[in-house]
Amino acid sequence: MGRHSATTWNEHDHPRALDGKFSHGGGGGGAHKAGARSRRMPDIIAGSDISTRGGGEIALDHHVDGGLTVNTPNGSVHLTKQGALTFKRSLKDISRSDDNDGKEDWITQVDNQDGRPYSKLVGLVRKDGDDTYSLRLPPNDDPSLDELGNAPALQLSGKDLTKIDDALFRMESASRIDTGHGDLDIFITDDNKFGFRNVGDNGRPVETKFDAKSFAKLNHAIDVVVDGFDDSDPNGPDEGVTRVDVKTNAGTVRVELTGNWRGTTPDDRLKITPVGGGTWSIDVAGAHQSDLHDALSKVSEAGEGLDFYDPFGY
Repeated sequence: MGRHSATTWNEHDHPRALDGKFSHGGGGGGAHKAGARSRRMPDIIAGSDISTRGGGEIALDHHVDGGLTVNTPNGSVHLTKQGALTFKRSLKDISRSDDNDGKEDWITQVDNQDGRPYSKLVGLVRKDGDDTYSLRLPPNDDPSLDELGNAPALQLSGKDLTKIDDALFRMESASRIDTGHGDLDIFITDDNKFGFRNVGDNGRPVETKFDAKSFAKLNHAIDVVVDGFDDSDPNGPDEGVTRVDVKTNAGTVRVELTGNWRGTTPDDRLKITPVGGGTWSIDVAGAHQSDLHDALSKVSEAGEGLDFYDPFGY
């Protein structure tokens, strides 16, 4: 783990609890099993596990409220939404710095203590040398300058900082929306897939992931049923199309609109379901379809920004 150990980081040996933090148990322990048994949506919308130079790893978890949990083999810290933005800016600024070695950025966030604003240290990033950086996390909930400055460091390269910045960009595009029939998460995974998470037919959170081409097909199918016709099919009907089946990497998926798009009656619904059955299905009431559109647009734009998604690549 960086300069402090020659042991390769293995996430299996450090299972996470439901809040995303690494537990103290051995690999394959109760944290994973507890997550599998959970009948509620997790607090974490999106996460990223990044292998770093020297065999370390940094795990990032983006929470519903915009907060961020940063986990390394040396420790863990939870950042508020404001703290997460400061963390991202600090890493980006130091990666662009032309200053001499030894430049430091002490990361702080404002919390409440007895109902009053209170600024505390939540991290330290340092430029140690040419293409060499280090990240220190607080060893306790409210460290002194000396305690944080002497905390064990995770060694990073410039490439590692870029990977972290890309991961934060992906995670910030994630959304949790109310479909009118339960919560739905839409996010981008580490391997550039578009994920959907909701409580499935078995009563537990279930995830379905689509590659870029399949996601473009789904977005196009939604446009078709909303417009009532497919403008890319000159031989298709000019109106009245309410159901489209598309072949995806997750099997054939049916997109069907009943009633009116963005309508307000109980019959106005958009359904995205696996043909032939499955453990997942998405059902969005008309009054919540604007939120779906916005969430799909956010991840689509992020995918384009990261150069792996073409909205017309279906």
